Amino acid sequence: MATTRTWQQQHARMIRVHQRATSARDVTIQVEDDFYAFFVWCFHLKDWVKNDSSVPAAIQDAAETLVDTADPLKLCADLANGIKHLRADRRPRVD
Repeated sequence: MATTRTWQQQHARMIRVHQRATSARDVTIQVEDDFYAFFVWCFHLKDWVKNDSSVPAAIQDAAETLVDTADPLKLCADLANGIKHLRADRRPRVD
């Protein structure tokens, strides 16, 4: 049975991993993994918005623009790219 996936599910996933990471009392490998996951999920939320057919096209386009213009999201993009590829292999969005 196919389950419809939505950007809201990705958003909820991002919030859960953020809560786990920021509520940790000690720095462990799991907490480090949660912080990495947060930046990846945060950056890729825009892809979920862009690929969710229930989202109007103007909002889908605005998601990409927001990631390219908002400093916190540009930083998420740079961190996610570096995590994904071991090193940043694209021109950074933030110096």
